[in-house]
Amino acid sequence: MKDEITNEDIAWADHQVAQYTEKYPDYDRYAKIIEKILKSVVGKYAPDSIVQTRPKSIASFAGKIWRKRQESIDPVNQFTDLCGARVIANNRDGIKSVCDYIESHFEIDRKNSVTIEQRLKPSEFGYRSIHYIVQFIRGESSPYAIEETIPEQLYGLKAEIQVRTLLEHSWADFSHSIAYKQTFRMPDEWQREMAKLAAFLEESDSQLIRVKNGLKPYLTSYGAYMTKPQIEQEIKILENVRKYDPENAEIAHEIAHLAFELEDWQKVITVLEPFKEKKNYAVVRDYAIAVCNQYSDNKKSKEYRTGQKILKSIVEQHPSDVHAICSLAGSYRDLDEFEAEKFYRIAFETAPGDPYPLSYYLDYLVAAKRDLSVLSSLVPLIRHSYKRSRDLADVSLGSPWTYFNMGKFSLLLNDECDALHNYAKAIQSANSPYPISLALRYLKIFTPVKHLIKGYFPVCSLLKMGMNVKFPEVTDIDSPECCTPSKKPIHPPVVIIAGGGQSLPERKHKELQELLIKGFRDFSGTIISGGTVGGVSEIVGDIQKTYGDKVISIGYLPKKVRTDVVIDRRYSELRKSESDSFSAFEAIQYWTDIIASGISPKNVKLIGIGGGKISATEYRIALALGAKVGIISDTGSEAEQLFLDNDWNTSDNLMQLPADFETLRAFISMGIPALDKTDPDALVRRETLAKHIHAEYQKMQIEKMKKDEKNPSMLNWEKLSEEFKESNRSQADHTLTKLKEIGYNMRKVAVKGLPLVSFTEEEVERLAEMEHGRWNVERLLEGWRYGPKKDVDQKLSPYLLPWSQLSEEVKGWDRNTVRELPKMLAMIEYEVFK
Repeated sequence: MKDEITNEDIAWADHQVAQYTEKYPDYDRYAKIIEKILKSVVGKYAPDSIVQTRPKSIASFAGKIWRKRQESIDPVNQFTDLCGARVIANNRDGIKSVCDYIESHFEIDRKNSVTIEQRLKPSEFGYRSIHYIVQFIRGESSPYAIEETIPEQLYGLKAEIQVRTLLEHSWADFSHSIAYKQTFRMPDEWQREMAKLAAFLEESDSQLIRVKNGLKPYLTSYGAYMTKPQIEQEIKILENVRKYDPENAEIAHEIAHLAFELEDWQKVITVLEPFKEKKNYAVVRDYAIAVCNQYSDNKKSKEYRTGQKILKSIVEQHPSDVHAICSLAGSYRDLDEFEAEKFYRIAFETAPGDPYPLSYYLDYLVAAKRDLSVLSSLVPLIRHSYKRSRDLADVSLGSPWTYFNMGKFSLLLNDECDALHNYAKAIQSANSPYPISLALRYLKIFTPVKHLIKGYFPVCSLLKMGMNVKFPEVTDIDSPECCTPSKKPIHPPVVIIAGGGQSLPERKHKELQELLIKGFRDFSGTIISGGTVGGVSEIVGDIQKTYGDKVISIGYLPKKVRTDVVIDRRYSELRKSESDSFSAFEAIQYWTDIIASGISPKNVKLIGIGGGKISATEYRIALALGAKVGIISDTGSEAEQLFLDNDWNTSDNLMQLPADFETLRAFISMGIPALDKTDPDALVRRETLAKHIHAEYQKMQIEKMKKDEKNPSMLNWEKLSEEFKESNRSQADHTLTKLKEIGYNMRKVAVKGLPLVSFTEEEVERLAEMEHGRWNVERLLEGWRYGPKKDVDQKLSPYLLPWSQLSEEVKGWDRNTVRELPKMLAMIEYEVFK
């Protein structure tokens, strides 16, 4: 699907629908004729079979062309199912007869059909659909036994005919006709076979019921998670479809569900209002919920009371609708807390295993008792609801609410790190401030027992930071007590180094020490870590010692440090959280200080090296707030586990950095200076240099490529994707950094034809290695991962490796490019000089 819907897209869709609207009467006629033909066939060959036909509705056509627009440029002439028919036969013999007739009396599009030979093997039941794409056969006399002439305009049009059996009907017909109608006694052998078949079919029915019941929590949950741009795009598509069928309540309800996610209550009201008098209670319920939300600032208003009244009526008529009961309960909050608590309790009692009412009911239960001991009897139920929420999260249903529920359950079970993981994910997946503000508001209920809840302050602080970062326009946050920022500001740029606090084996310590010290050689700013001797935080002390005043290292410690823990006094500064022991509270404190210093998390980098439960939380908090998280490969523990966690491993800012100092250096130093910005033509020169870099790449690659190989990075500049163009621009931006590394600079010159600098082989090697490190980070930021074979669609590359592990051929690509730098710069009137 395209990222954006343009006016051209809409014009194209309108044109397609207009064409289909003209042809619709033909397809309607087509369906009626095929119905007569098939009914005459089944009457002769498969009595009691069911025949259904229909032309595709205009709204359905409109919806499908949007879904398939990447695959079909002219759907009105390319779709093969604009007329559809179905034959539901009792048994395989019926299917065979009908299929034989279709194959001998229609022209079959074999390429797009799925025939009986493909569907049915000798050992299989014949109840799977067989699909034929057919056309009428032209002839002197009609081959069809109907008293009707086929209109000329229907020849050439295609239809889809599906043939299938009805399992239960087939069994009933077969058992009744064979077992009970016969005048002879059925042999024992076949009676046993019949009994086995009956048992099999009965078990099949039972399995279907079990599957249905098992899927019920998913089917009744919130919709699959979508990002805000995806929601907006889907709304745009559905609104375009709806204009062809404005009376379609189902499409209107789909739009309303999407608008719910964006808190666009007015759109929900506008879309559903024409259907509020209909009998679809779910539509009426959602309309009432939207009305209550739209007028929630004035709960005494006529509109709010009307919405509440409708909700109450829905609950009376449908007492098992937990969503309606919880919504009615919520409508009483801040208005009549007794009524709110009553309906939350009713919802909980109606569905005690449902995470949604349990989450709200726990608020009132804890607030009323002011004691967590009231939860002791509910612990098994809380754990069950957590698992149920986890099941929903695993299939991307209900975000961010599902994660907020899991966060609250973990918080009340005193699992601080897991609570922070889930609240962090809820923040990351929130498309509007409403869910976060609601979570803060409900946490405030726990204020009387906050000292009993481990993680209460960190969670409250994380939610408040998440709101500030994702929705800075929201200033009136009704939040509970949070962490207090340090008085001394932090100076950008900021890099956080997180990981294991235990002492590392000597060899591993030396490898990481060398890697990090080299990686920070260009850095001048603040490094944040743990502040202790041992493990990763000790290496930060080594960096401080190596670079002196060039860096400021800040160590974050709990207010009480165990006597066996050695504090690293080489750090520039040591700060303390309010925690009594090492915990995720230190991460919350340093993020509180970073944000209070006016530094945007998107400009912060976190380097992850192994680590345990606390480090795992640091990684997830950083991702939720929008920082760039680079995990150094092969450091094990929670760092590696992050890439196996389906909640987080697709995060945009997460990357696995090869243990290569040039890659790490490029990651740390992102924000590389471009060409001289005082030059009014700088952007033009940058673009020209990027084009020359791309042309050089094409020249090197063209000889080794197979003629039939498709490589999107090899297209000419005009056809090159924006992603690959930006890659070449980034390489142009990095030019000055590379030149300075080997003692050179560049300047704009007015004279052409000056002698060109030639780099030594040693200088070429140095520049090439730097370029590969820069390229690694660029690819990783674009979401690429290492793979043994290049796959552009999956974003896998075999070249995302340390320089030392590349083949000589691959190294040659970067060497050839950097050798040509003086020549390419001369083309844009820049001279390389010492």
